[in-house]
Amino acid sequence: MAAYDQIHKDRDAIELLKLVRGIAQKHDDTMHPTMAAVKTDIFFYTGVQTKKQTLKEFYELFKATGKSIDATGGSAGYHPKLYAKHLAVFYAASGLDDDKMKDPTMEKLVNGCKAKALASSKEEYQVFMLLALADGDHYGDILNNLHNRYITSGGKDYGYPATLSSALNILQSYRTKSGGSAHREPRKDGEGAGVAFVQQGKADHSDMDCFGCGEKGHVLADCGKVGDAEKKKKIMKAKRDEWSSASSDCCQHQC
Repeated sequence: MAAYDQIHKDRDAIELLKLVRGIAQKHDDTMHPTMAAVKTDIFFYTGVQTKKQTLKEFYELFKATGKSIDATGGSAGYHPKLYAKHLAVFYAASGLDDDKMKDPTMEKLVNGCKAKALASSKEEYQVFMLLALADGDHYGDILNNLHNRYITSGGKDYGYPATLSSALNILQSYRTKSGGSAHREPRKDGEGAGVAFVQQGKADHSDMDCFGCGEKGHVLADCGKVGDAEKKKKIMKAKRDEWSSASSDCCQHQC
């Protein structure tokens, strides 16, 4: 990987993206196509952010590698259990049960749910990959905060982003314990608005609106006016809306 080492030394993000695509699409005599696919998969699933990479470079490289895998017949981020979870949500939202799914007239609706579930489940898997592969020294506290939130909420998905763009938003908006940004790019006005991770690793909800009761200053997880059952319904609806948006974007890019 001498080419990679030189490109990485020069911090040429564009050439690095070209190299990744080249690995994925190199089907000539110099590399067996299966080996090319394996190398790209390894690069995708184990490629942690290096100290020399900015967050934006890492994010773009991560996305480009996933797209290269998909473009050459793979399925970046596919996990059968996660796919089944998303599919059940889309089936329920569409009013599909076992009997209706056997109806030939429902075939188009069933296939639509499957396509959305595939795209959104891959997106969710890639979100968690992005968070896990980001520089631990800079972003490790974010994972700890998300995990603690998950545990203290009784295993509910409070706080975890549902799309790659929202995951990037969280990483960009996080403030380290020293009060500085965890990443090295300048932040644009309005970027990361509404993200609940700030200085000292504590959540500041003063500017956030609760989509449970509608009042400002707290989030649904902390709302005392909405019961647990209603919280679960609202959380699932919000995730379903995000998943639908993510799957629609993926389908548009692939078509």
